[in-house]
Amino acid sequence: MQPVTGKSIQRWLPGSTVHTATDKNASLEAQSFHHPFFNIGYRIVRFFRTFRLTVRERNESIRLEAVLSGELPGKSPEGQEITLKAGQYHLSVHPEVTALFKKDTACHYFVTHYSKDLLNQIGVSDMVKPCRAKSLSEDMQKVIHSISRNPYQEKILTFHHDNCIRELLLLHLTNHTDPLKGNLSDDDIAAIYAADAILQQDLKNHDDIPTLAEKAGINEFKLKKGFRQEFNMGVFERLTYHRMEYAKVLLKTTNRTMDDVASLVGYGSRNAFITAFKNKIGVTPKKWKVKLR
Repeated sequence: MQPVTGKSIQRWLPGSTVHTATDKNASLEAQSFHHPFFNIGYRIVRFFRTFRLTVRERNESIRLEAVLSGELPGKSPEGQEITLKAGQYHLSVHPEVTALFKKDTACHYFVTHYSKDLLNQIGVSDMVKPCRAKSLSEDMQKVIHSISRNPYQEKILTFHHDNCIRELLLLHLTNHTDPLKGNLSDDDIAAIYAADAILQQDLKNHDDIPTLAEKAGINEFKLKKGFRQEFNMGVFERLTYHRMEYAKVLLKTTNRTMDDVASLVGYGSRNAFITAFKNKIGVTPKKWKVKLR
């Protein structure tokens, strides 16, 4: 793969190196953050034709893979081939998987490798084992979202990434929910998470529900139902959630004016942002920031 140094690529992983590769079968974008104790990656694969591909991990430590949109082939703890759907994750030690990828499909997934040294340091080396596909909890989604919104530089950025991947592991160890959800089809759920990713990509110029549904490849009824099922909130409420989470990051880590923050998270005026923040968080942005001191 070729390294990318320009600004044409959207960085899902702050502090990462970016590599891309494209041929007649597929395109791959890999964003990677390397640390002696762990590695974090965001990967986006698009398939132009149906073909069989072998995915090989260079790092053979145990890894957590979470699918943000699309589908990802993998192996169960027993070595059987499986397919992870959007909103699902698993822990695996299998370094190589060969699978048939379908034409005109895409997959966006998050992966973090945990070294044996890190697991020993935390004291959970005997607890972290390969596991079957499970649903990402809301808290796990928040942590992955926080990693992609990391605003820090250099050492503090690394410290934040370190804290997040440890918290993600803790959430996995305490995630006792049923493995997978029902009601909607796998394709429907994949479309729901694709729609959620679209919301996050542009907090300022968000689509209306018909446009969002069309982009995600799902009808409006299922879109609304799916957001309630997967996130326990409606589409607009989910957009507000993403806006408030980003606003809290900006308020906590920068000295931007309230007007700047309002604009960055998608509000046309300072007053509209303050009202929305207070309705969602319970206090004004200024009071929330004061409480952090």
